[in-house]
Amino acid sequence: MSNNKESTLTHSHALQGYSFRGTKYGVRERVGAVVAFMVHGSIRRTAEAVNLPASTLRDWKNQEWWWTNYDGPSQNIVKDMRVGTH
Repeated sequence: MSNNKESTLTHSHALQGYSFRGTKYGVRERVGAVVAFMVHGSIRRTAEAVNLPASTLRDWKNQEWWWTNYDGPSQNIVKDMRVGTH
């Protein structure tokens, strides 16, 4: 399996049960934002790190899926972080 496919599978697992079809940003961007927020601890620094509008991140932070994946860190996010290091 290629790294790209592994990454897609892992990112999909992190937000299993949520659908973002028809939206501007997909699972990869959302998981990346949660991971960056875990590292940086602020919306402003996260927005700079992932190159997304701070207003988008504030909206996402108020949604259930964000906190489902942020819980300290969850196993799903840890798996996603490992994908980026291969």
